[in-house]
Order: sequence, then structure tokens, then C-alpha cells
Amino acid sequence: MFERFRSQFRPSPEPGLIDHASRAVSDAGHKVRAWIYEKSPWVGAKLDEAAAAVQQLEAQGWSSHFSEFNAALIKPFRVGTSEVVEVVRATARCAAGQDAVVAFSLWNVLCFWLGVVVLVVNLLLPGGSDFAEAIGVAFSYLIAYTLYFVFVRAPQPAWMFASVVFLVLSVSFHVFAGVGGLVLLVPAAMEFAKAAAHAVLLWYAFELYRRSEHAGSQQSAFYRHVQRNAAEML
Repeated sequence: MFERFRSQFRPSPEPGLIDHASRAVSDAGHKVRAWIYEKSPWVGAKLDEAAAAVQQLEAQGWSSHFSEFNAALIKPFRVGTSEVVEVVRATARCAAGQDAVVAFSLWNVLCFWLGVVVLVVNLLLPGGSDFAEAIGVAFSYLIAYTLYFVFVRAPQPAWMFASVVFLVLSVSFHVFAGVGGLVLLVPAAMEFAKAAAHAVLLWYAFELYRRSEHAGSQQSAFYRHVQRNAAEML
């Protein structure tokens, strides 16, 4: 009893280094946000919208499926080269009757590993930067995971549409980068390869988006179908 009484009057512990660092980062973030709003209210509003979108994704469980995605990343190495090549050939034609969920997941994985190959090639070329390439691969991983989450784990038309637009911009960027880099054959070829792979990914992304839009009142049935196919892939 006396111990509980004395504990009420004990001084609270001094904040540690992590607490000070967290407070400093938070203060800096508020100052940066205020500076952005002062310079460009439009950009500030867009950043707030992006932050709200991230919070909405997290509310739907964005950070809960990394293990499943990592399993999908290494699956092509487990099933064997011949089977992977056969599926790639079948899905690369974008023919009717393909399982769009399986095809999308496969090409999402292929696009990521293609980025890793490009990283290795860039490191071997003059002027390659270890740090910049590593940041690029980490960024590509987060993009690939987010696409997996949006189209496979929590398909919603609004997020899927935004992702389709992003993929359109990505394909366009790689095409223009390839055309602009024709002076150097290897970098240009890599950009065109990435453009082609992302174009196939875009095709199946749009197919999944189109199905979700037409599902209407059957959205829950579509979601169960996607979840079932995702479970079968793993």
C-alpha cells in the first residue's frame, strides 16, 4: 500500500536519447511542412493528400503482407527455370483467358528482379554509384510491394486506378530514357527491356482494374476470388 502511495510522488524518468531524437524529427517535420505551405499551398495540400492516402493504406493492412510478398519474390527460383519460362511466354502475349491475378503477380516480380539485374549492370559500368543504385532497388521493392498489396491483397478501384496511372508514367519514362540513351547501347537496351516488362504488367493491372470497376455490387466476390488466387500462388 505504501509502495503504491510513494510511486505517485516519484519523479518521472528523464527522457532518453530516442525521445529527444523523435521530438527533434517531429519538430523538423512540422517546420518543413509549414515552409512548404508558405512557398506553395498547392504542393502542401498534395502532400497532405498523399499522407492521408498512406494512412488509409496502413489502415487496410499495408504493412501486414511482407512475408507473403517475399515468398512470391523467391517463388520463380523454387519452381524451376523451364516452368517460369513457359508461364512468362504464355502471359507475355496478353492473350484472353489468362488468370490476370497470377499473371500480374508474376510480372510484378519479374519487373523487380529486372531492376536488380539493371542495378548489377549499372555498377559494372563507368560512373555507377553503389549508394544511388541501392536506394533505387529499395524504392523499387516498396513500389512492387505496394502494387502487390493494391491489386492482390486489398483491391479497391480508386487505388488500382492510381496505380495504373503510375504504371503508364513508368512505361513512358523508360521508353523516353531508352530513346534518349541510344548513344550507349547497353543502358538503352535495359531501359527498353524495363519498358516492355512494365507494359505487360500495365496490361494485367488494367485488366484487374477493369474487372473491379465492372464488379459493382459483386466487389466482395471479386475480392474473395483475388484472395483465393493469391493463396494458391504461395
